[in-house]
Amino acid sequence: MAVAAAGDWPQFKRDAARTGNAPEETLSLPLKQVLAVRFPAPIYASPAVVDGKVYLQDSHGHLACVAGDGSNKVLWITNLGGVANHSSPAVWRNRVFVGSTAGCLAILDAATGRLLKRFPAGGGVIAAPAIANGAVYFASVHGCLYKVDFDGNLIWRLQVADSCHVDIAVQGKTIAMLARACHILEDEGDRAKEVREVWRRVHCPSGGPAFVGQSQVAFQGFDSEFGRLTLLPVSDKDATDATRLADHNDSRATPSVRNGLCYRGDVGLSSAGKVVWRADCPDLQPGGFHSSPALAQDHLVVGTESGRVYFFPISELNPEGVKPAWVFSTQGAGRDVNRAVSSSPAVSDGNVYFGGEDGILYGLGTGAEVAVVDLLQKPPATTAADAARKSEGPEWPTAAGDMGYSGVSPDQTIRPPFRIKWRTRIWSTFKSGPILAGGKAFAAARMGQLTALDAETGDIIWRTHHGFGESRPAPIYSNGRLLVMRGAEDQHRNANSSGGIWCHVADTGKLLWHKPLLLGYHFNADGLTADDQKCFVCWNGGGGAVEAAAYRLGDGSTVWQRRYDGLIPTKKVTPIRHASALGDGKLLFSVTDSETLSRKRHIDDLFGATIAVDPGSGELIWRNTDFRLVRGSRASYRKGLFVVFSPDGAHALDAKTGKLFW
Repeated sequence: MAVAAAGDWPQFKRDAARTGNAPEETLSLPLKQVLAVRFPAPIYASPAVVDGKVYLQDSHGHLACVAGDGSNKVLWITNLGGVANHSSPAVWRNRVFVGSTAGCLAILDAATGRLLKRFPAGGGVIAAPAIANGAVYFASVHGCLYKVDFDGNLIWRLQVADSCHVDIAVQGKTIAMLARACHILEDEGDRAKEVREVWRRVHCPSGGPAFVGQSQVAFQGFDSEFGRLTLLPVSDKDATDATRLADHNDSRATPSVRNGLCYRGDVGLSSAGKVVWRADCPDLQPGGFHSSPALAQDHLVVGTESGRVYFFPISELNPEGVKPAWVFSTQGAGRDVNRAVSSSPAVSDGNVYFGGEDGILYGLGTGAEVAVVDLLQKPPATTAADAARKSEGPEWPTAAGDMGYSGVSPDQTIRPPFRIKWRTRIWSTFKSGPILAGGKAFAAARMGQLTALDAETGDIIWRTHHGFGESRPAPIYSNGRLLVMRGAEDQHRNANSSGGIWCHVADTGKLLWHKPLLLGYHFNADGLTADDQKCFVCWNGGGGAVEAAAYRLGDGSTVWQRRYDGLIPTKKVTPIRHASALGDGKLLFSVTDSETLSRKRHIDDLFGATIAVDPGSGELIWRNTDFRLVRGSRASYRKGLFVVFSPDGAHALDAKTGKLFW
């Protein structure tokens, strides 16, 4: 295995086993900003540091080498192309190896940045290459594993899985690769063989793997409702001895390892799965960080969605919570979007290097403070013609295509067969699909992330995070505004500031307003409705009543608010489940309980109602207490009918009268 020289951090997590461990590195806190270079695009990848030089790629494929001697000097820059690049570079024997979403592994001269070779991978390479055994290992998003020599000559390739979206790890001759299973492979020199599939119930791997000693691999994944930090025996095919920490963390971090302990960034686990260390920090809340931690001699260093980087003591184990020893705030920390630090820090010669989604490569150390310099001149702003071009064609502004949630596309030109135009790995997991408007695709993740992508290229344009916000609904688009409903995991019992409606400028992500409301996790499967510069929502008003309101898109002020009595049980105090649609000049609501009980109980209890109101005033037009949502159901308007889709059948109501049509 390639072993890092003293002071070097030559690849992602420092070594091919992905331990992230540098026990000889001491940090003299507090540190100063001794390097700051602004790249043209956000940075998701992690830096490599060799011989005092820092190598890093931004999301648009700008790969640069920057002097780490305090001069803040850019030594070279090469544009490799691609969009939404996540691959961290690896540096070895005067070569730089880095993956590209343009579909290759790029090999460059480390001294000059001259491109030596593009090794085609048949698909995007977003994982970091691993240097080990005198060769380079890397995986494509199509699930193919490659081994090449330092000149880019193929040694072997193996189709392991259908897809791979996380990094690989290599320890000795053993390779760990995550897809729908944890694949353990053996490198036999000129070929590789799969030894076993370990634990086929990996579900959605979001970070890892990392080797924990000789007998385990650790990784972060997601299983239905929970994030799971898993310690898996590499020799146990059935994984009967696997240990898992299940919580609401939706992180995509690769854990780091020291002395048999596994650190996700917020917790540290023993090999037996016991929590032996915990960070006391609100920024490391569920779903709130995607930076893989780095381990210096006495400190764990990790970035967060808030744009801050935390330094936690780890010299003493404390499962009750350790306060940070020091915190650094990036320039993106006060911004609405692209403020996070998703890059994993690199620790080298007492300095800490990382990239921010604000586009800045930071270096923290004990030298003189430096100001930010630009890597390149800023690209020209998007012209009105560009914006108009991207806005052409049918749009899909809700999860079901329109404000009636009909599910019917206006595009009459769609014909199969289809091909994948682009693939972009984005943060968190999703309970709803994306929407499309203004040349952008928007996706609201389960654990608070909201992402805007270029619909033509898949490039991430902006990203923000609603802290502690948990939800199923997709966003909706109306009049240049993007609106998302959020709940939180405890919203069934207690309201907090994360629940309610968030409204952003769709082009920039700027937050316009946030309206806190008592909304629970299972409250709505599809999203809001909006019309005539207003959006609509309803909630449990107490005493058997449902309250509904219309808010102005511009500032969130209340246009009207109404109370509708007798729709739910009087003792019902937890949030309701609801769905809405606009049609026939009416605002249509269907409401029921939102508790996570069995479907049979929802059907048998027969509570809830479907109502129609005037969208301009909220005045009640009709109500039907015989048919309503139940758990797992949706509602849709089309051609004069409001259909409530339920596990006990689909009920079509006349939108004019509320009477059952079929």
